[in-house]
Amino acid sequence: MNFETLDAFKELTKDLNMTKTASRLFISQQTLSNQIIRLEKELGVQLFERKPKLKLTIAGQHVLDFAKTVSFDQRRLMEILKEIEGENIGTISLGASTLRSSGCLPEILPKFSSAYPYVDFDLTNDTSNNLQRMLDEGEIDLAICVMDGQIPRNLVAKHILADQLYFCVSEKLLNKVYGEAVAEKLKLKSKNGAKVGDFSKLPYFVMKNQNKLAFTISKCFTEAGYTPKVYLASMLTRITVPICSAGLAASIITKMNLKMNLDKLGNDVNVFPLLYQNKPIFHNLYLVHRRDKIITKYLSYFMKTLEEYFDELNNIDLTSVVSSRTDKNK
Repeated sequence: MNFETLDAFKELTKDLNMTKTASRLFISQQTLSNQIIRLEKELGVQLFERKPKLKLTIAGQHVLDFAKTVSFDQRRLMEILKEIEGENIGTISLGASTLRSSGCLPEILPKFSSAYPYVDFDLTNDTSNNLQRMLDEGEIDLAICVMDGQIPRNLVAKHILADQLYFCVSEKLLNKVYGEAVAEKLKLKSKNGAKVGDFSKLPYFVMKNQNKLAFTISKCFTEAGYTPKVYLASMLTRITVPICSAGLAASIITKMNLKMNLDKLGNDVNVFPLLYQNKPIFHNLYLVHRRDKIITKYLSYFMKTLEEYFDELNNIDLTSVVSSRTDKNK
């Protein structure tokens, strides 16, 4: 049994599809099939049921657990040896949502790579729940994710951002739906916090995927006691700001998303802190790793650089209320 064969087996269990896994690993389907057959012969057990579709056997599940442990221990050993030798060479396996990784990595990687030019990255984009599972199974070294409740004992989690949610609506849309007089009253009422219940006539951009943001937005509408009129439902968070800025729909946007897209935010967009149960809403973002993870010098520096980026973001307030025409004419 060798590491390459175990890794191929472990990768196949993710897709349960020979063609897809072989393509992802840049090997032929026949090569992958031969590796699995060799492993089954060596262990003397059948790892997969082939029909009606590929499925792990009970023996295969135990081998998978073993493969995950071996993979994690192998990486851990290499990190220990590199630390002993004082090498600044390695790979950081990072997990984060597409939005969060695209927000922070371009900002911090130039500084990090200047200090550690021979360290590369393996980036996984996924939901917070899946990233926690991947951490637990040793598939990634570090994750940026939302965590609620008690932190599992096998994980170390440091709070790095209170990612505030904002209610955003353009002046054009607000005046069109409510008229200028009512719109001004709504803006005055919402300056220190907006409730979606006060804006029930507006069309909305809503998240289509089942992530933490979509769940939070749903809670707000449930509290308000109505189903929003949906202008657009999408999984693409990057179009939230442009849709709002064009005056097509109101949106609920996280601080991180807003900060990344300030250059696309129209000058007539009102940005109010969103309230739920009369309190501002935050998604608590953590930097997480396994408790038994070896923290190399370069990983420690990367974590410090990430924390500095999020410290700056924590101190930004993006609330913005557009001045009325009367105010502008004074």
